Amino acid sequence: MVNVFSGVLDLSLGSWNEKSTLFQDELTRQKEKIISILKSQGIIHGHLEIHDDNFALCFFRKRDGSVDFNKVPRLYAIDFDAATLLPNDN
Repeated sequence: MVNVFSGVLDLSLGSWNEKSTLFQDELTRQKEKIISILKSQGIIHGHLEIHDDNFALCFFRKRDGSVDFNKVPRLYAIDFDAATLLPNDN
């Protein structure tokens, strides 16, 4: 059984990196952590390491709905259509 979630995210990490260097170090750390955790669980995404368009940002919002640029956005891995699970060696 697979749980599937749907939501609207703001923009891809690749698009963000073309426009801004804000949060670059923090987002790079989030990206590396996501890749590391997936690998530790035996999940091979298929193309996370190739480009940053399979990561999406979700910005925090102020009460008026505008983006809060004082907070580092959350980063999510998306597009798992080519993902595979490594065989268990046990």
